[in-house]
Amino acid sequence: MKEKIIQKIVDLNSIKSSEDRALVEFFLDVSIEQINIYLNRGYTAEQLLEKHSSAVILLVNNKYQNRKNGADKGIKSKTQGQRSVTYGDNINEITSEIRALLPTPLISLL
Repeated sequence: MKEKIIQKIVDLNSIKSSEDRALVEFFLDVSIEQINIYLNRGYTAEQLLEKHSSAVILLVNNKYQNRKNGADKGIKSKTQGQRSVTYGDNINEITSEIRALLPTPLISLL
């Protein structure tokens, strides 16, 4: 299942180099862990990919695109005279678009 997801990302972004493919593989592992922590349901990687592959693909693709687009990612405004920078939201987080594809996270009571 992982290989199928990786291939979808590679096809979506027309990735040719092995370095970029390795980056996608890394982002896939990070995204699986990130969504698993968010959901708090104890899914295995395979279960998560079977049930929520669209959300995983979106998150991996966002991470890859943000990495590819360079240094100005996450900056909403920028001025050079007297140097002013305003940072936006964390662009590698689970966005509302991705949350809409996922079930409500479980809340554990202590």
